[in-house]
Amino acid sequence: MYLIRVGSMKTNGITHLRAAQFSLLFFTGLFGAMASVVKTYDFNQDGKPDYAVSNGSTGQTTIWYLHNNVDVGSACGPTLPAGWSLVDVADFNQNGKPDYALFNVSTRQTAIWYLNNNFLVSGAYGPTLPAGWQLIATGDFNGDGHPDYVLYNASTRQTAIWYLNNNIYVGGAYGPSLADIGSSYSNSKVPYSINRPAILTAIGGAYSTPIGYGDFNGDGIPDIVFAPNTPTGLPIIIALGQPGGSYVDGTTQVISGQVPAPIVGRKIIVGDFNGDGRPDIFIDDTGYDQPPWPGNHNWLLLSDGAGHLVYQSAFAATDPVGYHHGATAGDIDHTGHIDIFVTGGFSGSSSYFLLNDGHGHFTVDTTRVPSTILRNFIYTCELIDVDYDGNLDLVVGGHEYNGMPTEIFWGNGTGFYSDTNKTVLPADAQFGIVLDIDSEDINHDGLRDLVITRTAQVPFYTGFYFQVVMQTSRHVFADQSLPRLIHDRSTWIGNTGRWVDWIHLVDITGDSARDIVVDDASRHLGWTNDGNGYFTFTGGW
Repeated sequence: MYLIRVGSMKTNGITHLRAAQFSLLFFTGLFGAMASVVKTYDFNQDGKPDYAVSNGSTGQTTIWYLHNNVDVGSACGPTLPAGWSLVDVADFNQNGKPDYALFNVSTRQTAIWYLNNNFLVSGAYGPTLPAGWQLIATGDFNGDGHPDYVLYNASTRQTAIWYLNNNIYVGGAYGPSLADIGSSYSNSKVPYSINRPAILTAIGGAYSTPIGYGDFNGDGIPDIVFAPNTPTGLPIIIALGQPGGSYVDGTTQVISGQVPAPIVGRKIIVGDFNGDGRPDIFIDDTGYDQPPWPGNHNWLLLSDGAGHLVYQSAFAATDPVGYHHGATAGDIDHTGHIDIFVTGGFSGSSSYFLLNDGHGHFTVDTTRVPSTILRNFIYTCELIDVDYDGNLDLVVGGHEYNGMPTEIFWGNGTGFYSDTNKTVLPADAQFGIVLDIDSEDINHDGLRDLVITRTAQVPFYTGFYFQVVMQTSRHVFADQSLPRLIHDRSTWIGNTGRWVDWIHLVDITGDSARDIVVDDASRHLGWTNDGNGYFTFTGGW
């Protein structure tokens, strides 16, 4: 049995990373011992990619020369020393020829073997990895023309990039935690800002606070799902992205059968709930947002395998009715299934988890919710691996001025969250309503920080404020909003005007630093990160 290692598969806007960030395919019949096709590369410089195959028993490497999918010849490459494995192929010394990236799992030493076609010319040691880390791939991540290392820590499910110049280490940065892969938070982080009013006006839709992203028709172009905000309910809208950047209404093209019409959809989360590799949609619904706040059920659409989304009416019949103001999704218990957390607390409803069987069938579970928040007024939430330990943490917030603190309940991989294992985050007296929570390492110190989107309680829902909460050491946080972003509260741009619903912490400028992007380009609001976690207003992107 043999192992082909190939790059990450990206399907319909959701990146699927399995087994140390790379999909694993198996085949039989080459040598009779474990072999690894690490990567395709043009070894003989004929303009066509070839295979590099290694024999895990003997250390022998072989190059298979290909013409499209046809084997046109082969040649032995160099034999690896005992204890060493071939991880990837890249041009490390920039001479236009392929080189081997090698790793010794016992010593954690790396090495580069410089090749001319299939012949070893020379070699050099690369950097030695820290304990617990493995070299799993290479690629030019910072665009400087030099291959870099991709590292993985299996115990924490954390990835990292080591930037190289040939075989010399020149810097490093953490990549995503694999705990975040497939989560609704991860799927929402698109590296751009769309003009919501302009798109909805062009396709004839009403304004929408909820917004979700995914390639819903499978054409490789990102699409958007909206849930218009009305007291009586309007059908959701699927805006299909077009070449050139425009959008068309593709709702009935994508959705087969009934189109959901939430009363007041608050948040749209996108994830692969039924495990078929295509994006599904979950919409939480507060119901009519006036006394007596009757609440409503939530809405689930699953892909049918034929390019359509189908509303799951059976789910609506079992999902609790309540004032659902927030939701988030992720694999909370390492089953490989994307579960959902739904907020409650208002008008007598409870918060709960929806445990996924892997096929998009959910079971309501309140036993995993900490008792202090089971019926507290939670209005926003995210599942994020804040401490980089490989487990999703539950971050919740709401009306701080009414006694709902903003908290992180630390995950342990079981899917149960407890009041005995939590951290209360700094509050803000003026902007005491938490609307959105984002978490990234904004100053490249290896610790994940938070930017919390807030609005004021007096006057109610007026203005916006981005609270920058730095993780100064593991599970220790400090409010550093003033020096890093706000500077002077009396002149802060968000003191008046409309509140902000969603932001993204993504690299817009291409410098590997997370910028603040307001998820509505019509607001003309954006802040660039200098790389050290200090932000400057740009006026939009």
